[in-house]
This record gives sequence, C-alpha cells and structure tokens, in this order.
Amino acid sequence: MDNFITILCGVSVYILGQIFLKMFIDPVAELKRTISKVQYNMTFFAHLMYTDVSKEQDIEEVFGVVRALSAELLSSANLIPFYSFVHVIFGLPKIENIRKSSTNLIALGNWINRQGRDDRYVHIIKNSQELYENLDLNIDDKDKIDEKTIRALLGNND
Repeated sequence: MDNFITILCGVSVYILGQIFLKMFIDPVAELKRTISKVQYNMTFFAHLMYTDVSKEQDIEEVFGVVRALSAELLSSANLIPFYSFVHVIFGLPKIENIRKSSTNLIALGNWINRQGRDDRYVHIIKNSQELYENLDLNIDDKDKIDEKTIRALLGNND
C-alpha cells in the first residue's frame, strides 16, 4: 500500500508540475520572447523608421512587422491566466502597459507609412519612447526627447 501511495504522490506532483508549467511558465516565457522581439525589431528597423530615404518595399516590411508584433504582444499576454497577479511575480509589465504598447506599435506602423508629413518623426519618436517605457525596456536618458519638447513640436503646448 505504501508503494501505491508513493507512486500516486509522485504522479500527482508530476501532473501538477506540468499543469503549472503549461499554464504559467510557458506563456510567461512566450511574452518575454515577444517583448524581446519588439526591442530587437525596433533596433533593427530604426534606420528605416527615422529616414525618408526608405524604399516603399522597406516601409511595407516595417509596417507589417510592427503590426504583427502588436498582435503578438496582446495574444501572448492573453495566454497568461491571472495576469494581474502573475505579472508581479515574473516581473512583467502591467496589462494596461501591454495594451498601450500594442497601440504604440500600431501607431508606429501608421506613422511610418505617412511619407511627407512634417510631424511624422515626432510621432514616431513619441510612440517609440512610450513603447519602451510601457514595456520597461531601457532607453538611455540622453536618447530621449522630453515630453515638453514633443508637445511643442506637435503644436500642443499644454
């Protein structure tokens, strides 16, 4: 009888471990991979986002990538049950910040596509900075443009 109880406990621990792994660890790892992909692509495509010399084909590629990352970011976060509790344990951004980041990525794609707009780069910078802040990604202070300057450049001097 003791052997049966030992085997039953071992199987139960294994099953519970697998449930925990599939419900929490794997989805958290997937979200962290997605956040890492966002940072990688923002760095990789920076030369296309901030210049007018990009080819139409390049612009379409960047547009597609940032839109796909927006969807991937939301879907990765939605896989994690009890996100409002789990994000604290695993050091993830708040769900509101994930949603804002998704919106920032969509805005980036849209602004990248707007050739000829004088305020295009200001919107790209604004959304890039917000994206990095929302995802708790490091951006050097010397590389930031302060909010007051952005508002002034956009003609919104509140």
